[in-house]
Amino acid sequence: MTTLLLSPAATGKTQHCIERIHALRTHDKLAPVWVILPNQDHVRAFRRRLSGVGMMGVELGTFYNFYA
Repeated sequence: MTTLLLSPAATGKTQHCIERIHALRTHDKLAPVWVILPNQDHVRAFRRRLSGVGMMGVELGTFYNFYA
């Protein structure tokens, strides 16, 4: 399933994504997850926040990383 979250800054998108990843990991620890972010600064920040949930199978990157 593909989900695209769009909303203004500081409205909880990152937390929502982390909660969805955590819920998915509860049911399927190895399900593939791709998180596409606008730039490497956002990738690093998301990675730090995701560290408590578990990173196995979670791919973080920018549009360029995934599609270039």
